Amino acid sequence: MLPRAARLTALFALVAAFAIHPRAHAQAAPTAVKAISISAFGGVAVLNPEFGPEHHNIGFTAGADITRPFFNIDVSFEIRYTDASGTYADEDTYGGGFKFSKQFRSYHPYVNFLIEEGQIHFDHPELIGGPTSTYTHDDSTVYDAGAGVDYDLRRNFALKLDAQFSTWKIGSEKSRFTPYNASVGIVYYIPFRASRRKHR
Repeated sequence: MLPRAARLTALFALVAAFAIHPRAHAQAAPTAVKAISISAFGGVAVLNPEFGPEHHNIGFTAGADITRPFFNIDVSFEIRYTDASGTYADEDTYGGGFKFSKQFRSYHPYVNFLIEEGQIHFDHPELIGGPTSTYTHDDSTVYDAGAGVDYDLRRNFALKLDAQFSTWKIGSEKSRFTPYNASVGIVYYIPFRASRRKHR
C-alpha cells in the first residue's frame, strides 16, 4: 500500500488533471453550462462511531468541490474534513475523491466516493484492553461512500443533506468497523464569471 504522503499527492494530482483537462464536447455546450464551478460547504454532523454504547457523536463536516459537467452529469473533485467527538471515542477524517450529481430543477442529488485518512481517539481505552491499556488512539485508511442532495435556496446558496458510510481497519489485527454519519449544512457557490451556476 502506498504511504500516506504518496496517496495525498496522488489526490492533488487528480484534481489538477481534472481541472485542466479539456472537454471533448465543449463546442456543443452552452457557455453557462460548460464552465467549471467551485463551491464550499459546511454543516453539523451526527456520527455513529461504532465504538462504545454511545451512538450519537456531534461534530461538523466541511469541504469544497471543483465541478465540471461531462455530458449530462456534473462531476466534481471533492475534498472533505469531518470531526465528531463523543464520550467514548473521537473520530476525524480528511481526504478526497469524486462526486457525481444530476440536476432536477432545484434539486441536485449525488453520490460520492472518497479515500481518506482517519484518526480515532479512545477516551476509555480500558474498554478495549483492560484497566492498564495504553491503546488510546489509532489511524486508518478510510474508504467512504455517500449520497445526498443539494437544494437551491437562492443564487449562490443551497441546502445540503448528506450521509456518509465509512470502512476503517484498525488495531494489530486490522479489525474492520464501519462508522457512518449524517449532516445538514449550507453550500456556497463562489461567484465568478467562469463558474456561473445554471438555474432552471
